[in-house]
Amino acid sequence: MKKAMVKRGLRVFSAVFILFGTLLLTATRADAQGLDDMQGQNLNWVSEAEAMVVLEAQMELLGNDLAVLTPGTPTYNDILNHFTYYKLIYSELEDGQTTTKLATDKNLLNVSMANGSQDTAPIPVNLNQLYSDAVALLTN
Repeated sequence: MKKAMVKRGLRVFSAVFILFGTLLLTATRADAQGLDDMQGQNLNWVSEAEAMVVLEAQMELLGNDLAVLTPGTPTYNDILNHFTYYKLIYSELEDGQTTTKLATDKNLLNVSMANGSQDTAPIPVNLNQLYSDAVALLTN
């Protein structure tokens, strides 16, 4: 009886292994939510000085929202993600980067996913939403 159970378990394990392997081999694209498709757009970006003013105002609003929300809730996490992303863009603008390069920089989006400390679990981030909101904020 034990031998039959072991054989059955091995069959299930091998079937799962084969399905998982097939999935990995057939995957052709593993981009972060398809950001490459969105980055090819020709948009009318605001100047760096305008972007800094807009970002400062938006970060102040988001900071006020964060102060009254409960940490860990989905709304809090979403606002924190936006605040972190906008703060990173603002910092890079201060260092002389251009608005166009920053808003479409996938590395900056990936950095914003970390949300600070490595001791805490990463907060789920919708990269498409962050990008879309930054585009809406930084374009005419």
